[in-house]
Amino acid sequence: MGAHLEKSQLPLPAPEHDHAEDRRSRGQFVEWHPVVAASPNFEKCVSMILSERFRELPVPWPRGQDLPRSCFQLPVAADLAVAISHGWPYQAHPDPFGTKAAVIQRLVQDTKQMHQPSGETVLFVDFLSMSQRPFLEGQAERTESERDAFTMALECMHSVYLSVDAVLHLETDWCDIPGDGEEVHIDLRDLVGVALLQLGPDVQVVGHGFPKVRLFDILITCDGRPVPGMLSAKDVIRMCDVAITSTRRYPVTLRRAPMGKQNRIPPGERGWVFCERFLTMVKVAMSEETNFDKVCVSNCEEIKKQIREGGRLLRHAAQVSEERLWIVFGRFWGALGKKRFSAASTDGVLLDGKRDQEHQDDRQIVTAIMQQVTMSLTKHWKVEVQRQRQRHLLLAVNRGDLDGTKELLEAAADPNHLGESRESLLHLAVSRRRDVEVARVLVQYKADVGVQDKQGNCPAHLIPLSPTQETVELFEMLTTPEVLGLVNIAGCAVARRFGAWANTAENNEPYPPALTLIEKLSLEAPDAFKKRQTVVARHGLARAAVERGSCVVRSVQDYGVQDNGEYHVPTWETSECTVTHLVYLTGQCALPWEMQETAVDTIARGWCSRHRLKVFAVTHLSCPVASDMSLEGYQEGVLSVLRGLPLNYQFVLVINMRMMAGIISHLQDRLAGVAIINLGCFYTPEFLHWSEWEQHKVRVLRMKEWFRQRDVEKVHGTFSQYVFGGISDCELAQLKAQHKNLLMKCSGEFWAFGAATLSWMLEHTPLLSALDTFAKIPAVVICSDSAQFGDTHESSERFRHKFIPWAPTRFVPDSNMWWEMEGDTQREHVGCYLDELFSMMREAREIDGEAG
Repeated sequence: MGAHLEKSQLPLPAPEHDHAEDRRSRGQFVEWHPVVAASPNFEKCVSMILSERFRELPVPWPRGQDLPRSCFQLPVAADLAVAISHGWPYQAHPDPFGTKAAVIQRLVQDTKQMHQPSGETVLFVDFLSMSQRPFLEGQAERTESERDAFTMALECMHSVYLSVDAVLHLETDWCDIPGDGEEVHIDLRDLVGVALLQLGPDVQVVGHGFPKVRLFDILITCDGRPVPGMLSAKDVIRMCDVAITSTRRYPVTLRRAPMGKQNRIPPGERGWVFCERFLTMVKVAMSEETNFDKVCVSNCEEIKKQIREGGRLLRHAAQVSEERLWIVFGRFWGALGKKRFSAASTDGVLLDGKRDQEHQDDRQIVTAIMQQVTMSLTKHWKVEVQRQRQRHLLLAVNRGDLDGTKELLEAAADPNHLGESRESLLHLAVSRRRDVEVARVLVQYKADVGVQDKQGNCPAHLIPLSPTQETVELFEMLTTPEVLGLVNIAGCAVARRFGAWANTAENNEPYPPALTLIEKLSLEAPDAFKKRQTVVARHGLARAAVERGSCVVRSVQDYGVQDNGEYHVPTWETSECTVTHLVYLTGQCALPWEMQETAVDTIARGWCSRHRLKVFAVTHLSCPVASDMSLEGYQEGVLSVLRGLPLNYQFVLVINMRMMAGIISHLQDRLAGVAIINLGCFYTPEFLHWSEWEQHKVRVLRMKEWFRQRDVEKVHGTFSQYVFGGISDCELAQLKAQHKNLLMKCSGEFWAFGAATLSWMLEHTPLLSALDTFAKIPAVVICSDSAQFGDTHESSERFRHKFIPWAPTRFVPDSNMWWEMEGDTQREHVGCYLDELFSMMREAREIDGEAG
């Protein structure tokens, strides 16, 4: 058997990955980045690597298909997408020693600093974003489906460079690889069974696992005859067949090439690099001149000069006429004819000097890309310019660039452009930056203050509420009598949200500037700030009736022994046959259990009767906590308690602790259903780098000291932050008095739990961010409609999108945080949502039964 000739296959995207499923799993309100929308096949053939994961890559970079899928992300509108243009020094790997990686990281950091994205930064790096052939012995070859997909990747190439937010052009020094060029001598029989590749005039080894030949070796001579340009791969195969039956020696000389053939063509003379620079010129031409440095980034001033001049030439031509633009495009075609294409690629194989008809060579591919761009943009230049302008406007608003925002609006960018989520630029300016001046400019250019996103929020709904002049100024700017009455899907009106906050905004006392504004606005909209009547929503559910005569028995059980003694768990169960076990995980910072206990008793009895449950209430008294205990440590303590309870293998978990949802990851196999109530403190990764986060940390640590010092007055002062509901002034006064009285009697466990809980607010985001999507179990997310502390709505929705996107979000009306304390209406709504969860569980069991 002779050596076999392996035909070249074109490179292809990172391994098959169902980005369409990502689209579904991340929720219905996701708005994708323009680079995704620009090509219908992008999701199938290109993978963008997260910049933070790129920094962690070893040297040399692994292939994209060998990396965990968590390294990649399909970019959304809030993300910054960056493409890397660079020349490969070697056939098999673009950066064997990590010299490029350091330059890329520095340029990416500079780009992030310029754009200040609110989302992630993702990179298109050809070696990582498209599947590669093996560059080391033992690596798996690409699959047939991967090879077939490359055509789609090529079709996306121009749209990637034109739709990313910035292109980074690299110029790096050459690095020699030890052992490269070393000659070795073997017998022709040592090539029997080895896969050979025709690479231009050269014949190259691409087989693995042979004792005397290595991956990428180049044949220099064969039986005394020179190979390059004289013998083809097929000739060598025929000679191997002859050598097998012969007794004489057939000497062969090989040249080692550990990373494949060298490519010594200067980057500026390479065809592919020219194409990438041409595409950047086109992008620059379609952007404002002042945005050049944000679009084109390089470590070489000569490259930037070349791209700037090319962009100006194209921009001027487009302003003159379509015909002139066509002529200038033609000049670039002519320049392409002078560029060189190396044969140092494992893709695009010459067989006996003739091109394999299944594949085009690199020159044909690049020519086709440039032709496609030329034909499309000559006809649709103005449309594409407006698309680029809108993206630049969104980026300018996002980073708070007042001058850039003005310039783009003056250039006819649309201040009312809406994406799939219906989030406007005003939503962005208000919610992410609380930027008064940018918001003012948008309003001056007729931005619609009443537009509502898919959550029903208008810009005024999203104003971060803090006792500052900016908050009051923004609210006045963004409200009209009509806007004050707008209601989001939580049932929360703009006026009511602001009014509830204004009464407790400054150290739990009214904030005078806000009250003054409310008084002024009430003259124009007298009914806007009046309290509404609430009706319990049923969501179309057929609620189980609560039998008045049913008996629910409550007890406090001691289960097992922990290191620090027995733990106590209140339980409730009906006198009837119990069907389901439910764990109610509850505990609130600043709320003594003695105050919560009566409400929990009422709730648990109602749940038991409705669903024939046995309810176990796990509180901070069940799981002792020290003031310096970590969130992860407390979760492990709760898990220890659960392991000691006589629970059914599968049970229902209701989490009424703001920072305990991460415990689901440890219990997924055992959960029949889960409800998460008022989750908080789950922030975006970028927020952890903002000055607001540092200010937040200072406030949290200051409050922690109140608990350490058992400062009753200051802790009692937080009461109004948590209770809102339909409580009369008299009832509220009684609750406040009870709260203060109990604080003076609280044990050390209460104060330790409060101090620890405040630390957990700073640990929650990193802990959740490290988790993967949960198994698909029946779930519901519940939020108090007026909850603001800890960004409850935003945190809950972020958690839902990341971990349980199939779960509905439900809202408790007239509720702030302590819904248990706020009255029958609030408790009844939570009961209805629990009914809904049990309905989901029944449906899941029926589906599983049918599948079984």
